[in-house]
Amino acid sequence: MLESMSNRTPLERAMNAHRIKKNLRWKDVLAAADDMAAETLRRVRLHGTDAVDDFTVARLERALQLPPGGLRKMEEEANAAEAQGADPQTAYRAWDGEITGPEGAVEDGELLMWRDTPTGRIYRLADAKDPRFHVEYEFLPGETPEQVIDDLRRLHVSHSALVREMERRRSRT
Repeated sequence: MLESMSNRTPLERAMNAHRIKKNLRWKDVLAAADDMAAETLRRVRLHGTDAVDDFTVARLERALQLPPGGLRKMEEEANAAEAQGADPQTAYRAWDGEITGPEGAVEDGELLMWRDTPTGRIYRLADAKDPRFHVEYEFLPGETPEQVIDDLRRLHVSHSALVREMERRRSRT
């Protein structure tokens, strides 16, 4: 019964696409979410994350192999994509890995995430306290955080300075 559910909402379409990418069946998701009731899953798929409590959202994130906050981000991006006429199924792209400083090549206050693509690896370096300040760049396949961090830091410093200048100009008007 669960497998025949349709793609009625942007979130449902995005969840379906993510589930299929992870090679999960809905019954696998329910089991991994501590045997969640099918009705609870249906409520989220049709009415969104606001229809359930935070604990339920966290259980679904774990079951769908999403990072904390990933389901709400998926919902936000799927709704925005549909509003712009884009495909909600492709709007959400989880990061393959992340490091928060201080760890390895990443310093305190930095957040480094990456995702592999067919043409390389996209890295995102962000200020852990203010994610508005971030840069992304695609490097060659297999390049490690240690190999790209200095380049990303230089981009990040330049980008952050430009953003701050633009915000100062905007606040003067």
